[in-house]
Amino acid sequence: MGQSTMPDVWTLQDCISHAFENNITVQQAQLRAEIAENNLQTARYDYLPNLNLGNNLFWNFGLNIDPVTNQISRQSRQTVNFQLSSNWTIYNGGAKYNTIAQRNHDLKAAQYDYEAARNDIGLLVASNYLQILLNKEIAAVAREQLRITDLQLKRTDKLVKAGTLPEGERLQLEAQLARDQQNKIATENAVTLSRLQ
Repeated sequence: MGQSTMPDVWTLQDCISHAFENNITVQQAQLRAEIAENNLQTARYDYLPNLNLGNNLFWNFGLNIDPVTNQISRQSRQTVNFQLSSNWTIYNGGAKYNTIAQRNHDLKAAQYDYEAARNDIGLLVASNYLQILLNKEIAAVAREQLRITDLQLKRTDKLVKAGTLPEGERLQLEAQLARDQQNKIATENAVTLSRLQ
């Protein structure tokens, strides 16, 4: 069996198409629309006459009464009966017409619900996709800020060793570097969480 491979890079359209195909809410709405369509078709078929055909098979053996001569006999006898009946309601107070109208409205409502579910999931996926892009940019800024703070710390370290700057400047930059590292980790976690959503 071949496995479907997931693309390495997902475009927004890829994400939305994947959600349309695999989202349970969209699939349920689609099934409800199909059921409503079947119900409408069934209501239309109610205008047609029905036809019933049946049969019975009887097998008598041992001591029994011959139905032709009305005499007791010991012969085995098989009897087959067939029935055929049909009904056709011409008019029943407009109930069939109203049922078809109701099923037609139900179908339209189910189709609108399906479209609404597709639109909702499309907007949700687009929103989450844009959130991922935003979080990636924020993480890139955090990484750049960490790099700049690290460069400042190295420069300040040299100036402190040369005696040009006080030791407190270096300690402040070390604290800033720790905050930048924490911010970098938080922004990378935000990217991971937004991908999971």
